[in-house]
Amino acid sequence: MKKLYTLFTMLALSKVLLAQSPADLQFVPQGNICAGLSYGYSSWDHYWEGDTLRTNDNVGNVTRQQITAGFNIGILDRLNLIVMLPYIFTNTNSGTLNGQSGISDISLNLKGKFAELTLGKGKIFIAGNLGFSTPVSNYLVDYGPVNIGNGTTNLSYRQMFEYKFDKGLFINAKANYTYRSNV
Repeated sequence: MKKLYTLFTMLALSKVLLAQSPADLQFVPQGNICAGLSYGYSSWDHYWEGDTLRTNDNVGNVTRQQITAGFNIGILDRLNLIVMLPYIFTNTNSGTLNGQSGISDISLNLKGKFAELTLGKGKIFIAGNLGFSTPVSNYLVDYGPVNIGNGTTNLSYRQMFEYKFDKGLFINAKANYTYRSNV
């Protein structure tokens, strides 16, 4: 029941709160800073290998917790700088792999809105995001289920399109290309 109350509270707040991420079309106005912490949790003991659902007794149950500190600066109303730095904890409850914890990869994103045009009963928005990420600490990249990052430096570009009807319904499409260095 406690999880249900938490879910309803989050849904109720989602109508009044807006968050900005590198992959959306929300922008912080010029001269403003939006800062915050986010938390994520995942746990699994089964995984897919092709069409087969497998368990791995050498690993057991894998848990991952992530606390990310970030801020978004409105350089212009149509241009934002987003910086994020996660601290990650991983663990297994059995088997031979030990979990890890530490600071992972810093990410820097420059997000800009190129166009906002009225079309029919709504508006079309065209935006892009240039991103860069790289490891901040010397973490172990081996042992995929419990690593805290891939150990690569990445350069990416994301193109975003959105049509928002006057009544609030929207349709969006995104395309992304990421260049990764070798580990």
